[in-house]
Amino acid sequence: MKGAVLGLMAAIMAATPVIAADRNDRRDDRREWRQDRRDFRENRRDFRDERRDYYRDSRYWRPVARNDWRWAGPRHNGPAFAWPRGYAYQPWGVGYRLPRAFGGRPYWVQNPGFYRLPPAYRGARWVRYGPDALLIQIGNGVVLQAVRGIW
Repeated sequence: MKGAVLGLMAAIMAATPVIAADRNDRRDDRREWRQDRRDFRENRRDFRDERRDYYRDSRYWRPVARNDWRWAGPRHNGPAFAWPRGYAYQPWGVGYRLPRAFGGRPYWVQNPGFYRLPPAYRGARWVRYGPDALLIQIGNGVVLQAVRGIW
C-alpha cells in the first residue's frame, strides 16, 4: 500500500511540471490571442482613419478626379435670375411638371452649347430655373433632364 501511495505521489509530482507547463502554454496562447485582437483593433482603427481622411480629401479633389465641370461649383455668372411672382426655388427632378410660368422666353437658355449642355431634343427646350438648367417638353412642361448648379 505504501508503495502504491508513493508511486501515485511520484506520478503526480512528475506530472505537475507538465500540467504547469501546459497551463503556461495556455496562458501564453491567451496573451497572444489578446495581442492579436489588439493588433486587429488597431489595424481596423487605422483603416477607418485612413478611409475617413480619403473621403475628406476626395470631397475637395473629386471635381478634378471626375473631370466633370458641373461639380466644380458655380460655372457661369449669367444674368440675374428673376423668379415669377409667387415662386421660390424647389429642386425639380425628371418626370416633374414645371409650371407654365417657367416656359416663357425669359427663362429659355438661348445657347445650350455655351453652358456645355447637350442639344435639346425635338419638341424640348432648355430653361433656366434658378441655379439649375432643366430640359423640358415644350407642350406640357415635363422635365426630361436636370443639370444642377451651373449658375
